[in-house]
Amino acid sequence: MKLKRIFDRFVDPDRKIRDSQAFRNIEAGVSAVSGLAGSSPPWKRGEREYWRSREMGEKHGPENYLQEDNSTYVMFEGLLKALGQNASFLEIGCNAGRNLNYLLKHGYTDLAGIEINDASINIVLKEHFPELYEKGKFFIGNALDEIKKIPDERYDVVFSIGVFEHIPYEDKALFNEIARVSKQYIAIITSVRSRLFHYNYEKIYRNLGFTTIEYRLFYGENHNFSVPVEPYDAKKHAFDSKFLRIFIKNRKEG
Repeated sequence: MKLKRIFDRFVDPDRKIRDSQAFRNIEAGVSAVSGLAGSSPPWKRGEREYWRSREMGEKHGPENYLQEDNSTYVMFEGLLKALGQNASFLEIGCNAGRNLNYLLKHGYTDLAGIEINDASINIVLKEHFPELYEKGKFFIGNALDEIKKIPDERYDVVFSIGVFEHIPYEDKALFNEIARVSKQYIAIITSVRSRLFHYNYEKIYRNLGFTTIEYRLFYGENHNFSVPVEPYDAKKHAFDSKFLRIFIKNRKEG
């Protein structure tokens, strides 16, 4: 508790680190050590409750996640070409369902989502996407708990947009569960600039029997990355500082 009080001096009410480069460096180091130990540092606790409690009209309320943006299109533009019309999809952190509804409009019907916020599903999604609400399967609760209800290799594609960086270190076993229920692909979009929870996704899924088949980084002009960068274009992408990664499950020979 003493450590938490010290860090509270540097954190504003929205749980963002106050402007202090020295403290940012300390924060990054302590966060990395905490992550290796499998626990969250004191200023990063409460992610699950924060997103569970979002109501209409609040910051990050579910009504803000109804409109498709170009992250949806970038996620699926390659995948849908490789999949048959009977492909099945599971979204981790589906919120109000905009990405799953996009798939429904493209003729896919075997759709499921895991969402921690009940209002996102039973109020917003139900009202705005009634066909999806009727045809889809939704698990409401913490993702690590809910995904355990799903059989092995149940879904061709398990995907998530802007959610993985919110998964606390205590729940990192979720990545193993995602690998378990995926039959073919795992696709994720994550933030470059997130100050939340950091993971080496390539290493995680390589160790779980997957191979990276697509990797794209969208960023503005000012960067010092050595990896290939696709310039951010607000008119085309509508999002900046994001990684797209797609993994395919390795098949055993014979």
